[in-house]
Amino acid sequence: MPQAAKRYRDPIDRGSVVRPLDIRPPANVRGYDHRWRRFRAGYLMHHPLCAMCEAAGRTTLAKLIDHIIPLAQGGSKYNHANLQGLCYSCHAKKHGQDRKERL
Repeated sequence: MPQAAKRYRDPIDRGSVVRPLDIRPPANVRGYDHRWRRFRAGYLMHHPLCAMCEAAGRTTLAKLIDHIIPLAQGGSKYNHANLQGLCYSCHAKKHGQDRKERL
């Protein structure tokens, strides 16, 4: 039986809102806590360039860490072999392609 929408704090308007299940909750609720933020900062310090841009011959700073194999599909959260730094543009492209493949 599907669960009802959960209540949580909306970071934008600071009010308690109800969201449908298809909208993701905030990062800290999904497990990206202080430990992840520390890990992320260290990873980006050692891997500062976007992996996809670098492969295409461009130099762009990585702003996000992407799990190559998504956590929902069994990927490891802290395994360096499962991570790559991406810029916002490449991250959006990769996740758009991933969504198309799932449909």
